[in-house]
Amino acid sequence: MKTINRRKPVVYHEVVDTAEEQNEGSQQGLDFELGELVGKHVHVIQWGDNHAQIHCPACGRHDARVFLDSCKPRVFCFSANCERANRAVNAELAKEAEDLLGLHGMYHQQTPAEKAKAERGKFLWAISRGAEKRLLPILLKNRLPLSEWEAASPVPVTKYEVRSHWKLFLMALFEPTDTVWVGEPHESRCPANSFNFKTVAEWLHLRGPVGPQVSVATFHVTRPYITGELQYLHEAGSRSGEWVCKKDYFVAESDPDPGSRRGLTHDEFGPVISWIARRTVLRAIIDTGNKSLHALFDIPRPPLPTAPRCPQGAAESTSDERMEQWRKWRETYRKEIARDERRRKRHFLEQQEFVATLRGLQCDPAMLRESTLTTRLPGWTSRRNRAGELTGKPQKLIYLNPRYPVTL
Repeated sequence: MKTINRRKPVVYHEVVDTAEEQNEGSQQGLDFELGELVGKHVHVIQWGDNHAQIHCPACGRHDARVFLDSCKPRVFCFSANCERANRAVNAELAKEAEDLLGLHGMYHQQTPAEKAKAERGKFLWAISRGAEKRLLPILLKNRLPLSEWEAASPVPVTKYEVRSHWKLFLMALFEPTDTVWVGEPHESRCPANSFNFKTVAEWLHLRGPVGPQVSVATFHVTRPYITGELQYLHEAGSRSGEWVCKKDYFVAESDPDPGSRRGLTHDEFGPVISWIARRTVLRAIIDTGNKSLHALFDIPRPPLPTAPRCPQGAAESTSDERMEQWRKWRETYRKEIARDERRRKRHFLEQQEFVATLRGLQCDPAMLRESTLTTRLPGWTSRRNRAGELTGKPQKLIYLNPRYPVTL
């Protein structure tokens, strides 16, 4: 088994000229060959510490990755639909990496932090498998049809025309001054897409939606640039993470896939939605007009800080009584700060375990990522399904629990 350091492969035009680099010639040769192997199958944009940023072979996204810290190089794309399409590329990479590196692939000397992260990953995987094998069969014993969700909706969505559901959705989940994105998935990262960003009040003045998807996050209108100047959203036209103002909701989706035997039907996904709703607030359920449901929930927030405020005038006072009061407050403050930090860490770990459980309950992992910012917009007529066939079915609300008043 060959050993390779956890660093980027040598760039092809670099010259080995120092004595130290010459002593590592064989190691760099191996890195060079590994870099050539990856570059032969995918278009590499740039190298990182333990990965290469590439164009996805399946969809062409420029933020895909080839990770080099595992046993074999592997293509990863943020689009969940590319996993199956990239299997052939990953198989070729694995086969050629085996010829280059040996049967066991690469070996890295892990740091204590990496070992702890790996152990945490195994623990989360065990939670996910336990939810799939134990909890999910129990939930599927009691299926919930969509008619029951419609009857339980705080806003009687069946009394409104489907074409007006998009207005109900925006009014219920966002404030009138919030800037949200509406459009097609590709309409981003271009000044021409500034039309897709409007305040909720501006969207409601239009006759209908301009696209099938809507952001679950709100966006800044301006933000400071590297040079210190202000950059404007209408000039960038981007819904990327640096423009996000706040994200209050996450989306749970189960899309049945007969090929992989994963995903749940509408009635089967009902008990899963009910289970999640016992742990956070269910805001909306959207029928996508195809096979899946999108359920929007409030993102659980970390506990608020409990550290006491400094007594007024204690820090500036010189009297013994005030100074004693200041010392007591400082000691209490330090204890509360440490306690708040422990609570935040515990909340972060609990959220990891919660997401792992949702993966086991057949929720689409791509929709659970922090970077996922969109969902289906009700009121839009679904044009095509995954196979590209015309459906003509509307995306509509099944359930709506408003955060803000709804007046239509």
